[in-house]
Amino acid sequence: MSRTAGRLIVAGMEACWACQAELPSGARFCPACGTRVQVRRVGEERKVVTVLFADLVDSTARADRRDPEDVRATLIPFYERMRAVLERFGGQVEKFIGDAVMAQWGGITTSGEKEDAVNAVRAAVQMRAELVDLNKVWIEQGRLDLKIGIGINHGEAIVGNLGSEAKSEISLIGDAVNTASRFEGMTKLYHVDLIIGENVAALVRDRFIIRTIAQSQPKGTLKSIEIFTVLSERTNGSAEPAWLASYEEGVTLYRGREFAKAAERFESVLTNIPNDWLCESYLAESRKLAANPPPPDWSPVDVLTSK
Repeated sequence: MSRTAGRLIVAGMEACWACQAELPSGARFCPACGTRVQVRRVGEERKVVTVLFADLVDSTARADRRDPEDVRATLIPFYERMRAVLERFGGQVEKFIGDAVMAQWGGITTSGEKEDAVNAVRAAVQMRAELVDLNKVWIEQGRLDLKIGIGINHGEAIVGNLGSEAKSEISLIGDAVNTASRFEGMTKLYHVDLIIGENVAALVRDRFIIRTIAQSQPKGTLKSIEIFTVLSERTNGSAEPAWLASYEEGVTLYRGREFAKAAERFESVLTNIPNDWLCESYLAESRKLAANPPPPDWSPVDVLTSK
């Protein structure tokens, strides 16, 4: 048992030094006796983490057209449900920023790099399902239905106590965090609700059915990143969609400059999933490049000019 500036650490549990009541996470005062809880200073440490950002899509513009009480009655259960999902799968909810939420795995506790990534993607898939259920109820009630964008990245970050003595919190900073946020913003550009980076995909592709989106260079970065979306979790007896192999072949052909063959694949896929934005986008670009071949230094990388 050790005492730390207003906190008592008992068998891994944080308790008030004055009355030994258990302290809720992040508490500044003991709920039992009112004693001020001082922040325990944590040194900066470089760790491998999985970071998730989720944000509501076009929520401000859509909320402006609704009654504020209606919007509030929609958002509160949304945030409660999303937090519960993230914590159920081991996520540490870092903060709510406006309509966005950030969570991380590995910064404070870890189940191992692979399981952290798997749990983050499981949480995202479940967040989708929860939102579908919530929207059904809200639409029946004539309320605002919501759309979400989620970005997940895996890599190194600095974990430390940020802020002042009066107001401080353990948080994450670094490129891995920034990239996860960029992925969330990119969901709107690629018309998907979830984007995972190549590091996450390498860890989870044996557990989830994933689909290639693009090689993309996010705004403000100097290198391209392979990005994917997640279709579903692999379960006993589950099979990949029949169209997925042809779609992935089309992407490979496109990157290999075989544009006419790529167009054939995307045309075939669209008979199975009509109006699919990714397929339509690749098909249009493949047809254009087949008709007017690009120069030898052509690259399939999407260089983004907006977040």
